[in-house]
Amino acid sequence: MMRLIKIAAIFALSIPMLISVAVPVMLGVSSSAAGGSGTAIVEVAKSEYDDYVAADIHGGDKYRAWINGGAADGAPWCATFVSWCANECGFIESGIVPKNGAVLGFLDYYRSHPDMGAVFDGDAYSPVPGDFIVWQRSLDPDSIIESHIGIVERVGDEGRVYTIEGNSGNSISKNSYAHAGLASYYIHPAYPATAAGASHVDDPTCGDIAIDYGGRTNCYTYMGWQTITSPSSNQYKLREAAGMNFDDEGFGIINGRYVIACTTTFGGVGDYIDFYLQDGTILACVIGDIKSESDANWTRFGHTTPPNGLSVVEFVVDKTSWYGSGHANPGTPSCHPEWKQQIVSASKVGSFDGASTTQVGGLASCSAAIIRATIAR
Repeated sequence: MMRLIKIAAIFALSIPMLISVAVPVMLGVSSSAAGGSGTAIVEVAKSEYDDYVAADIHGGDKYRAWINGGAADGAPWCATFVSWCANECGFIESGIVPKNGAVLGFLDYYRSHPDMGAVFDGDAYSPVPGDFIVWQRSLDPDSIIESHIGIVERVGDEGRVYTIEGNSGNSISKNSYAHAGLASYYIHPAYPATAAGASHVDDPTCGDIAIDYGGRTNCYTYMGWQTITSPSSNQYKLREAAGMNFDDEGFGIINGRYVIACTTTFGGVGDYIDFYLQDGTILACVIGDIKSESDANWTRFGHTTPPNGLSVVEFVVDKTSWYGSGHANPGTPSCHPEWKQQIVSASKVGSFDGASTTQVGGLASCSAAIIRATIAR
């Protein structure tokens, strides 16, 4: 299929049908950082960026020497930087990320190893932290020098994508792009599923929607994804379109985000919502169901639970493995105790169909050279 995309400045470039008994979670901040699908590689990339800025380093010989086994050549190093960061997390050894210095090598790897990740068109996917953002000016396999790759750090207001990129300005740079669809592709590696969907921010109040508990304490509940049975509902249609996929813990996952139920205060079915916990943890979620407003315990921000709880986020899970097993609620000692804290705020950052992002002006400048190329592919 042919489509037109614009590339700027690229360098080598519900109604919950069943809710578990809620376990109220008393306020308490975890002292350990929560993992995320791409949290580890983002943290490595951020550390490298900080080192480069502090020492005013330019060039990529450190990464070139690593990938070449000691010799630093003059090759482009954006893909090499991604591989290096992945290696620091153990993702090369596990096969989750390839050791490859070519952008097209990354695309070829994931297309031929679908168990290790997936490649998405830029205008049909909303990225999450740890994804790889890719620009490709040509389908010609010899045009590697006209491709570029970076690491998605986070997605902010109205879908703006923040990245960390090697070989950007002949250094490591933090860039941002006002629209996710401006990229040619995104790669979502199959990071360890038990850590899907979490990252961190410095300011947990940065969400657009501040959450008022009315004196209550945050707790989490859960519902089985299989309990959604009406083919005419948006909940059912989303599941059919995305597939009913679970991580190793039985949490429903769409595009690296936890599937949840919440109130329409935060959005509608299919919307991507980032929930900010008190310690800065982001729970990256997608709305898979809507909490019923006809319930006596409904509030604008969630369902109240006895004796003094409020369930803002209700996780959508595998009914087969969670129901009847005595499975603990999330945010309790045996299930993500690091989430045992208030959810401070939330932001709508995109949607499954891409409808919530905004049109933009262009990519931030990389080190060279291809300005506003219009390509067909």
